[in-house]
Amino acid sequence: MASVLAGQWPLDHVLAETAPDVPVRVNAGPCGISPLHVARDATTLHGSWDMADFAQHARSLSPREVARLLIYRPRYSTETVFTGIQRATERATTIFGGHLHLHYPEPALHSGPREPAKEADALGAFVAAMDDALDSPAP
Repeated sequence: MASVLAGQWPLDHVLAETAPDVPVRVNAGPCGISPLHVARDATTLHGSWDMADFAQHARSLSPREVARLLIYRPRYSTETVFTGIQRATERATTIFGGHLHLHYPEPALHSGPREPAKEADALGAFVAAMDDALDSPAP
């Protein structure tokens, strides 16, 4: 029941579900405010928003990800520049029961743009939205 209610939460969240004799399941929310980094050892799943917390899990550099970073073509994926550390971005499900699996749902369908109404002030709406966002108090 808790996972169903958490899935209905409109803001970002990370939900960790545990039960005896069942793999740990960690679900990342829909917003992806900050990717959750995960690593494992033989018996434990480790998670943190700060990759520096995983220094002991970084086995080596990933040549593919380092090359992508050096040519300014990073990919949005589970891979990081360190083997042994993975990234769970928005809508990801991490399952750990001795082996680590990261799963993503199918890509969301996106609708195409539509013609604005003749009286629409798109630039004014954008400026108002930016003003609202920048003037909002810090949490």
